[in-house]
Amino acid sequence: MGLRHYLLIASTFVAACGDASAPVGPANITVRNRSQFELLDLRFHSEPSWAASENLLAVPLGVDGELGLVFDNGQYVTAMRRKVEVGDVIAISSAAPLPAMADGDVLVVFDLSFRVEAAAPTEPPPIEPPEEQPGEPAAPEPPPSLNIRRPPPFPRG
Repeated sequence: MGLRHYLLIASTFVAACGDASAPVGPANITVRNRSQFELLDLRFHSEPSWAASENLLAVPLGVDGELGLVFDNGQYVTAMRRKVEVGDVIAISSAAPLPAMADGDVLVVFDLSFRVEAAAPTEPPPIEPPEEQPGEPAAPEPPPSLNIRRPPPFPRG
């Protein structure tokens, strides 16, 4: 098929390089379709060419649709859709492998580009103060390195 049947549009990404905290290995991500067209095909591939990779969609992903997938970091992404509602199919591919993604991250597909959104941070559970036990001091003794003197306790009698 010629160029009029498939058009490759490259999108660029800023890759996270040298970040020791960058995730490695597969990540459970969400793919969100924010284009004006349903996605007919979605592929993750380790080489710049998507021709040898398989379609990950069992059925087309509708406008505003979402799908959970496993993404191996260091891969390219290609989405295929119609050029117009009943026109030729075009492929939109990343020009470089996507940045490292972690569980819960979102890959947003637009008409001609992609965006990776980090997962929303979760709030840690609140830390509850320990319950005071009868007969124990209310505050622990400070470490000796702080040179804090406490007054002697009142005699009990």
